[in-house]
Amino acid sequence: MRGKARSKAVVLIKNLTVTFLVIAFFVSIIMAYYKMLVEEKRRAIIKDGEMSAWQVEAQFNEYLATSVDAIKLSAYTLEGMVAENRSGEEILNYLIGQSTAVINAIFENTMGVYGYINGGYYDGAGWVPDEGFEPKTRPWYVKAASNNGEVTLIDPYVDAQSGTVMMSLSMMLSDQDSVVAMDIYLDRIQEITEDAVASGLADVELILDAHDMVIAHSDRGEVGKAYGSQQGTFAAAMMETLNRSEENYFEFFYGNSHYIAYQARLQNDWRCLSVTDATDVFKPLKRILSTTVVIVAVVTCLLAVFMAHYNRKNRAIENLTEETKLDKLTGFLNKAGTAAKLPELCRAETGMLAILDLDSFKLVNDLHGHDMGDKVLSAFASIVRQNTRAEDVLCRIGGDEFVIFCRNVTDDNVVAGLARRLNDQLVSECRRLMGADFDIPIGVSVGAVAVPSQGRDYQLLFPLADRALYQVKQNGKHGSAVYDASLNVSGGADSLDGELARITQILDERGDRSTALWLGQGAFSSVYRFLLRSLRQSGGTAAKLLFLVSAAAGESEAKLPEAADRFSAILDETLGTQDVILQSKPTEFLVLLRSRQNAREVADSILAHWQETEGHERYVVTFAAQELSFPPAGEA
Repeated sequence: MRGKARSKAVVLIKNLTVTFLVIAFFVSIIMAYYKMLVEEKRRAIIKDGEMSAWQVEAQFNEYLATSVDAIKLSAYTLEGMVAENRSGEEILNYLIGQSTAVINAIFENTMGVYGYINGGYYDGAGWVPDEGFEPKTRPWYVKAASNNGEVTLIDPYVDAQSGTVMMSLSMMLSDQDSVVAMDIYLDRIQEITEDAVASGLADVELILDAHDMVIAHSDRGEVGKAYGSQQGTFAAAMMETLNRSEENYFEFFYGNSHYIAYQARLQNDWRCLSVTDATDVFKPLKRILSTTVVIVAVVTCLLAVFMAHYNRKNRAIENLTEETKLDKLTGFLNKAGTAAKLPELCRAETGMLAILDLDSFKLVNDLHGHDMGDKVLSAFASIVRQNTRAEDVLCRIGGDEFVIFCRNVTDDNVVAGLARRLNDQLVSECRRLMGADFDIPIGVSVGAVAVPSQGRDYQLLFPLADRALYQVKQNGKHGSAVYDASLNVSGGADSLDGELARITQILDERGDRSTALWLGQGAFSSVYRFLLRSLRQSGGTAAKLLFLVSAAAGESEAKLPEAADRFSAILDETLGTQDVILQSKPTEFLVLLRSRQNAREVADSILAHWQETEGHERYVVTFAAQELSFPPAGEA
């Protein structure tokens, strides 16, 4: 009884643990999704605030631009009058006329132009100062005098009589004594903030001067308040967060509300703030989160019970993965694997596509035999693997020709360093394999092309790497080059001769094939027709074999393509270098024999090799044969 109780307790603990883990997993997903939704809403609010602030900034700058232009124009004219020593009456008359023009230009938002000119004070609006008035002590004069002849924006002030916010603009003339100025009303700025809220992009829009005084506010009652000195208010909460924030946007809380604000910098260290009440935006998301967590918790508990019930029968899940096609000698991707992998890499990633070609490898086969050649190739593959990274893709596309893709490599020096190491280590390994007195000038030539700076199409990138490889061959081999535009061949007969020499040299370097030739439909048809014409003209024999791979009775066809791949490898191993193969269908192979006279003996040899492979009994290989025989042309 105790044993059973203990067993039940263990099962209960396991079930509770699984339930907790599953709930935690789903809750974490829900939280991540919730955070994503909140962030999307936040970004949308910030974007609206940014647009609102930018619109206010643009309208603010446009409004001030008219006044600034008026001051500059007035200053330009007055400088000429001062230089000509015009009378005070002439200067006053100009200011009166200019004031009328300016009032009309900026919609009567100013009283006119005035200033201290050529030793006297003149007011275009007709204002007469009190006795003892000292213009040089006024802020519009003092600040202009210290601003090197630039237009100066004077801190705004609230007019005591009208309650309107006003601001002075002033500019010192070139005589370094005279100053022209103008007072403007900021009513239009107030309208701009109200329009911004009316557009729906923000709930509160305001402009603060450099001392945090409210110049304009979508709530007119706030105009003129000093936000920098408030405590316990909405403005205080906003200013506290604003002064801490290093970003253009910030969030703050006041009462039970959540606000998001965006600030834009204006002239004279002023700031425009667009504030949005995000409380109602985030509340529904929080309710959805709470409800979803509860529902998921209930569903997860039920799922945990279901999982516990079937856990004894279903312990493992089969993961189906695509089997990588590898070259048997080197362990690198073979031609089929290369064709599937490298175009995808070139389209999606950054790196170096490099062709590695063994120099003088043909002499190894000629002088030491193909077995030694295979040992050298296998050793070279190990050297390449030791000098590259796990994330690099290694391929063998021909007898002594390799292609690698080095991920995230963009430096030509990396390719040069790799080539030096490969050459040094390959020579050392060949001495070990063939003796210290071997005299074959073996080495490695590397031609590379940068991806994506030279493109992303593998079919176009490969010839560029090949051209860089030719450059190495031309310069003494055993080195490296990375393609650039200077390697392009220009038009004309000379360049075609050079291109022919380039192709011939690289083809000669790449050694003899040790297997039959695989061709596509079009190329196979051309070779077949060429062979028939040759046989009709000079006589001789050839043969055709057609193999079909099919599933045995009662066996599934799911892995039939895999069996066809294994059979194609048998053809590679069995047929001679003069034979040609076409894979006409996924499980059908047409062979053109030049190296044998008895097609059935060849077919029997291929089938014998097939029957030595593991799992061959699940598949049936059948064939049809046809001999081709033509007498010499003179005997026909």
